[in-house]
Amino acid sequence: MAQPVPTIDAESPVSQRQILKFYLPLALSWLFMALETPICVSVISQSANDKVNLAGYAMMLGLTILMESPVIDLLSTATTFGQNRHNYRLLSKFTWIMMAVVTVVHSAVAFTPLFWVVTEGILNTEHAVAAAARPAMQIMCVWSAFIGWRRYLHGLMIRAGVTKPISVGTLVRVMTVAVVAFGCFKFTQLDGLVITGLALLVSVIAETMFIHYVSRQIVHERFVADEVGTGVKTTLAGLFKFHAPLTASSFIMIASLPLIVWAINESPQPVLYLAAWQVATTLMWLFRSVTFALPEAVIALYSNASRMRSLIRFCATVGAVLSGLLLLLSLTKADAWIFRNVLGAPEELVEPARVAMILAVLLPVGTAITASVRGFLTAHHITSARLWAIGVGTVCLVTSLLLGINLGWPGVATGSVAWTAGIIGEGAVLIIWWRRTPQRAAILAGGSVSD
Repeated sequence: MAQPVPTIDAESPVSQRQILKFYLPLALSWLFMALETPICVSVISQSANDKVNLAGYAMMLGLTILMESPVIDLLSTATTFGQNRHNYRLLSKFTWIMMAVVTVVHSAVAFTPLFWVVTEGILNTEHAVAAAARPAMQIMCVWSAFIGWRRYLHGLMIRAGVTKPISVGTLVRVMTVAVVAFGCFKFTQLDGLVITGLALLVSVIAETMFIHYVSRQIVHERFVADEVGTGVKTTLAGLFKFHAPLTASSFIMIASLPLIVWAINESPQPVLYLAAWQVATTLMWLFRSVTFALPEAVIALYSNASRMRSLIRFCATVGAVLSGLLLLLSLTKADAWIFRNVLGAPEELVEPARVAMILAVLLPVGTAITASVRGFLTAHHITSARLWAIGVGTVCLVTSLLLGINLGWPGVATGSVAWTAGIIGEGAVLIIWWRRTPQRAAILAGGSVSD
């Protein structure tokens, strides 16, 4: 079994190198997971009806992740409460409830007339795009449930200080996506979107099975054999109270993707710009995804003022480096080469995708700073702050979307500007909230998270 990071429960200062050692497997996990989209986009780009299917993939992915929102923050919830056998049993029960909820919701949307209400009625998606996406959504009806179980186990592993198997599991996932996607493309006549739906489902099942296997010894040692454990015991109602604001904020945050899809559908040449948006966000996601591992690293390593300062410095550095690399790709036009030669995007999509890229250059650094503050607040069980912050961020995003539509901006420009405005608005609220919270003052005065 992988050995835990020795400083995870210590009160001693933590160096940038120690943070990196803990964080890197988590970041690699997100990076490997982000490689799914380039693989899927590559297969779709080589299939018939590439523009319609790329637009359908953007819509399908946005809706699927939106319906996944109740299980996304099981990672933070399990990391925060996975401290003793009592909490472990409640977390398991809570996770199964969340898995059932997302499966029912996804199935209701994918298999009933509600699908057309959401896609054509609410998102104003063209019928051909929605029809192309529906079979893939139906295939993926249990996708979110497997995501939930794996994120719950990830949280327990992170709390135990065991992070290396997490990146290995995601490598298993991305390899499975590639094998299934390219294999089906070569040896079957299936539609490109159907292939991607099947590949995404099989891959997450493979990853979940791997994580379930490697986590068994950790679970046994920490939650079955150890009858006492550490930390405050919670209740099922306490878990719901802690998790509900996280779910609500994730739902609102993820709703930004369908909202951007709606705004692009309201712009001239919606199919062209929606396809270009999918191409651009495929590359942008690689740079932004690794920042999503920062909150769990903060929750697990944060204990005192010294560590708080070290973690802030680390998160800001990660974001600045990623934004700098994104800017470099745009200025050197290396992004265009990737769009053409790696993603196989049609030539007419390259320039709109480049516009989206350069206008979103602040996304990584904004997300990194926001993620760090979110981690500090979550460590103190202050989850309502995130909900307020996401609300303000959404107002900024919607305002920017409406401005772009009314000014007649290209859909990709509207999407990038609005996405960045939303992140800046969310981050500003979280920073203000954190600076005013008594817990921060207590930490700076020499206290600790456990006080």
